[in-house]
Amino acid sequence: MESVKSYLLRAFIAWCKDNNLTPVMVINTHGSLLPDFLYDYPQVNLHVSSAACLYFRVEKNIVSLTARFNGEPFDVQIPLQNCLVMFTKEQDCFLDLELIEEGFPEKPLPTARKTTKASPAKMKVIWDARKKTL
Repeated sequence: MESVKSYLLRAFIAWCKDNNLTPVMVINTHGSLLPDFLYDYPQVNLHVSSAACLYFRVEKNIVSLTARFNGEPFDVQIPLQNCLVMFTKEQDCFLDLELIEEGFPEKPLPTARKTTKASPAKMKVIWDARKKTL
């Protein structure tokens, strides 16, 4: 099953293109195929607009693109789990990809505890439809 992250990435980039905005992707460098000098940083921002990179593709588990770094073209491959955040350069709009959970949690979620003493609801009727008065 394809990750929902890949769909959200494609949608965010399409939205940016439609609105003439520059999409920027924050990625983890560890485990990504990048130019050597970028491994000095734990995270980097990549401009992924069509003007900044060629052959941008979001596949099942990987993002691949060709971009220029210091004037030299490089093929870049980023595992989908290394894509942390997408944001626009021009506006305060972002998509936090770290918050997206895949699948179900390993442990069941805790259930609400049942109480033995039920307290009656304290409500005040402020309008009675039958009497049509306050």
